[in-house]
Amino acid sequence: VRRLTIRECQRLCGYPDNYSLDMLNEAEAFDLLGNTVCVPVIKEIALRLGKSYLKTQKMGEKEYEINGTRNI
Repeated sequence: VRRLTIRECQRLCGYPDNYSLDMLNEAEAFDLLGNTVCVPVIKEIALRLGKSYLKTQKMGEKEYEINGTRNI
């Protein structure tokens, strides 16, 4: 078992490969990455929540068209 590198942690958190944390020592870099919000994960969660919400709205009340007018 080995420890992840700073670069591997950056990739897991969605940072681009050209992003550098060279100005920080190793402990500071891992500290920063440990407090990072992983954008790809949050994006996927938000998309799934949105789809789930729209699905429940269609099942419950009258459906609405995309432009906001009632679909009667």
